[in-house]
Amino acid sequence: MHAISPRSDGPFEHVDIGTLDDTLASSELFGHIAGAFTDARRNRAGCFVSAKDGTIFLDEIGKASLAVQQKLLHAVEYGEVRPLGADRKVRVNARVVTASNRPLASLVEENRFLPDLHARLEAFRVYFRRCARGVRIYRYW
Repeated sequence: MHAISPRSDGPFEHVDIGTLDDTLASSELFGHIAGAFTDARRNRAGCFVSAKDGTIFLDEIGKASLAVQQKLLHAVEYGEVRPLGADRKVRVNARVVTASNRPLASLVEENRFLPDLHARLEAFRVYFRRCARGVRIYRYW
């Protein structure tokens, strides 16, 4: 999707949200300034800033905490993020692509996913069926 899009000249950032706790997810996605937490020795841009004019792929979005979802909603809705410890917000411009192994609508019904974020991420949906072990999928663009 990224390679054949108008944003293909921009960077591609991948974040597996399912492997990150809240603080690490916020730092990875939105960046931090030096001194924001114990091991923050230097400023870090974060994936939303690094993906400027490109694509950010948020894998396992359904596993994000509600606090991280709220920050993602703000980034998607307003096009800005606030790095951890920063006084000012930073403008961002990246296409957001997400993946989840569970339908987000069911997570919304269980109050485990923000309805507003779900609505903004539902612009275009692609389903992939599970493949049997050893089966290869070839995509022709």
